[in-house]
Amino acid sequence: MKKRPSLWTELILALLCIYGVLSGATMNAGMINPRVQMVNLLLIGLIGVIWLLARFRGHWRAHFLALDGAALLWALAILLSLLSNLDLWRRIAIGMWYAGLYALVWALIQDLLLNRVIRRQAIWDALLLAGAVMILLSLREQLGQLQAYFSLSGEVRQGLPSLSDLIRLEATTNNPNRLATIMIGLLPLVLARVWTARTRLMRIGWSLYAFLVAEILLFTFSRAGWLSAAAALGFLGALGLAQSGLISPERMRRWWAQAQGRERMRFLIVGGVVSVVGIGLMILAGLIAVKVSSSSIRASDQRGVMYQTALNLFGEKPITGYGLFTFGRGQIRYDSMPPRQVHSHAHSLPLTIAAELGLIGLAALALTALVIARASWLNWRALKDARARWMLIGGVSALAGMGVHHLLDFTALTAAIALMAVLLAASVTVPANAPPLTSGLHHRTIPLLWVGLFGALLITGVISTSANAHYFAALFKGFAEADSDAALTELDQAIQRDPQMPAYYLVKGFLAAEAGFDPTRSPEQAQPYVRTALEAYQRFTVLEPFFAPAWANLGALYERLGEPEAALESLQRAVQIAPDGWEIVFNYAAILERQGQTERAREAYRRTLEVRPDSALSSFWSTTPLRREILSAYEPPPTVSEKLNPYWSTLLSLKQGDLDEALKHWEQCPPELKYGVQGRVVNLVLAITQGQTDPKSLDALWERVRAQAETSLNKVSYEEWLDLAQAYLHFAQGELDQARAALAKAKTVVPFIAPDLPEIISSQFLRLGVGRILISGLEVPQWTLDFEYLVSRLEQQLP
Repeated sequence: MKKRPSLWTELILALLCIYGVLSGATMNAGMINPRVQMVNLLLIGLIGVIWLLARFRGHWRAHFLALDGAALLWALAILLSLLSNLDLWRRIAIGMWYAGLYALVWALIQDLLLNRVIRRQAIWDALLLAGAVMILLSLREQLGQLQAYFSLSGEVRQGLPSLSDLIRLEATTNNPNRLATIMIGLLPLVLARVWTARTRLMRIGWSLYAFLVAEILLFTFSRAGWLSAAAALGFLGALGLAQSGLISPERMRRWWAQAQGRERMRFLIVGGVVSVVGIGLMILAGLIAVKVSSSSIRASDQRGVMYQTALNLFGEKPITGYGLFTFGRGQIRYDSMPPRQVHSHAHSLPLTIAAELGLIGLAALALTALVIARASWLNWRALKDARARWMLIGGVSALAGMGVHHLLDFTALTAAIALMAVLLAASVTVPANAPPLTSGLHHRTIPLLWVGLFGALLITGVISTSANAHYFAALFKGFAEADSDAALTELDQAIQRDPQMPAYYLVKGFLAAEAGFDPTRSPEQAQPYVRTALEAYQRFTVLEPFFAPAWANLGALYERLGEPEAALESLQRAVQIAPDGWEIVFNYAAILERQGQTERAREAYRRTLEVRPDSALSSFWSTTPLRREILSAYEPPPTVSEKLNPYWSTLLSLKQGDLDEALKHWEQCPPELKYGVQGRVVNLVLAITQGQTDPKSLDALWERVRAQAETSLNKVSYEEWLDLAQAYLHFAQGELDQARAALAKAKTVVPFIAPDLPEIISSQFLRLGVGRILISGLEVPQWTLDFEYLVSRLEQQLP
């Protein structure tokens, strides 16, 4: 008797997909938060046990398919990269865990399809249902942002980023490019549904779904996403013509002559929509690319630098690469961080694979693509039903579009996207009928391999999640609650469970150092914290030797403990790793100056001003005769967008006492700088400096600052800037006591005293902190340079 698919199994698959896009497989929830991680592990355990019991009781047969051969090559590439980079085993193990999870999901879906527990159609339905949830979340986000934006006055809008930067949809993915990948996967699927809809009402409903997908994709403002969506539509159009037998002009003319009016209209509507949307996306992506190339907007991607880094790493180890999840570690050897930010991938799947798995990994990638293409073609030939063929074409085009996107980005680091790709690959490659393995040995061995992998993932996942729970607790106790002792205790427990995890030592060192440099503690009380921080950073630099801030922090700790040679050596190492990090170069100059090496210090101070001209605004330059000498002889470079834009030139001219030059630079400021919150405060300061005392005029300038700061579209708080503006306003009106009080209140907000919490939390996943984590023992501005300068300027003016 023919086995019928289980509707309950298909419903559970749909619910799991919805759970994945809501939180279970997103970057900021299921992949980071220990509570969600534990729920995920419970689900994995439950699903695995049910699967294995069903296999046993249902006498399911094992199968060996072509893509399984590619999987073996992937396993070989990963294993060889691990064996050739055993010193990086902990970092590689993270990637291996996720690779094992995706292999397990592949095995499960393959088993369900081949044993007819679910239909191929159920996978597409589950993805479309989960996509509908993502669409609703995106629309809510979009409508809220648009309503808030258009409710603002035109003057306030001037100070906001452009609409393309302000309203970039993310939903639960926390990144527009990731959301774009999901929409790329949905678009061909839903267009195939439009084509195969049986009734007019269904066609209208699916057409609305397709329109919303395209609209959300548009508002991600993802250039790579638009190009990839155009590619997906190209695949859909080409395969659709092949399916209809219209691949040649002669056949198309013959069909057109025989087709009825309704068929012609449907062809024109769907074909026109696909063509217009595809061409439009390509044009938009080109226009944005031209805009980016001629301005600094979104220029921080540094794609070229990352591509070159991947090629450098590939050149060093072309056969095996450095191992899964090691690109970020390699990148910091080739780029100065700070000021630039570390990335965990090369923003290109082939380049990331080349750097991490070498030629063997690239061979596995190429084999996978070829096998998927061939298996999809064989499935298309085997299917007899036209509707099933069209849906298969939709699935193939969706997978192709996601693949093209991964030539330009690597969003599959988010589990929801990787799982979506696995489901699509299974739906288009697993045949409806495949002969089971007849060998009893193979029939028993393959399921045992899956059992072993399932058990290994579950055990290691529980151990890692247990350590992560203590790490998370430490983050909140140390930064949100400012309880360093409790935080250090939690970190010790995390380290005890996972002693090879670098991020734990990084955070421990920072928290202990901040406690050690706390001025309210006596030297005797501070000494144990300083020692603890030193030991943590020493351990971290063994595990991650190329992270410059850790070496700089070590230098400050060594100096505090009376070891000047070790301090100088550590800071010198930090400068070698991050030669463009101005705070690190400045502190290197400072320690040279304190050790009496005046000429070397002078050279380093000059280097500081060279890499960051606006660092001249810092009050640190006035603290020693040598610094004052360097600063007095300093001539800022011409205004250039890369290092010194008109905004910073305005402030530097103000500091040098040249009001006319400052006003000249101010006139050249672009709107996004001139009319932002900081820009409006500078405008108020310029008016006061010019002698503006009229209360009505000053109140009008203040209202512009307040309106700009309090708009709901701001993603950060500007409380300290409002207090600073109030202080200047009181000063201009002769209310000196009120000015001092407002200035004191402004100075209580210290945003950089600790790492940015979301950044340090994401480092728990990326395994390398990228936040602002230079400790208080170094001379580092508490605030941004513009805020610090305006504070010190008013302090000097107040009697």
